[in-house]
Amino acid sequence: MYSGEQTLLMTRPTRLIAFRFYVTAIFFLILAAVFFFRVVQWFAPTFDLPDIAGWNLSTLLAIFFLFLALVAFLTAELKQKTTRYIVTDNKIIRE
Repeated sequence: MYSGEQTLLMTRPTRLIAFRFYVTAIFFLILAAVFFFRVVQWFAPTFDLPDIAGWNLSTLLAIFFLFLALVAFLTAELKQKTTRYIVTDNKIIRE
């Protein structure tokens, strides 16, 4: 800021700044539900997923997609919380 410049407003952006991360998180949650409830097997009952270390593959995939949804959600929140706008009488500063 220049000398004599006056801060008028300090604010944070809306959650729309990270909208793509929220959409990604919702998509991963839907995929996790599809694998957890084994929706594919409702339409193709003969299609069976193997077990890995005593866990069904669909359960492991559901856990993986839940983890990805959590990462996407936390990324969105972190992006929104760490961005700050400073409006002065001369310019707008994004930090």
